Amino acid sequence: MQQVHAQLICIARFSILSAEFVLRSVCVVLQVLLVIAIVLRWTEDMRNVRHSQTLESSISSASQVLRDGTEKQVSTENVVVGDIVRLLPGRLVPGDVRIIQACSLSIGYAPNSAHTLHLC
Repeated sequence: MQQVHAQLICIARFSILSAEFVLRSVCVVLQVLLVIAIVLRWTEDMRNVRHSQTLESSISSASQVLRDGTEKQVSTENVVVGDIVRLLPGRLVPGDVRIIQACSLSIGYAPNSAHTLHLC
């Protein structure tokens, strides 16, 4: 009977030790997975920042305007009241404008979405 008790005690000790080992192993695996998730999220954020900076640099900050009877290209910040702005495909409107004439015009009316409004 003492042998059985000794064996049961040995099995109980081994199971406690193995449970601690398994618990520690699970904790280590979870910590590794957490670090991997953080690194992946950080790299994705950095990639998004680079893409947005590339997009911002590719957007033209110049506008084609008719001013004093001559057509010229000016910086978007220098568009003034009374300028007639010529909108070209893919260009952004430099402010509030009144549309005088249009051909095949569509307007993206919701920022950061794919919604467009086809006018002509």
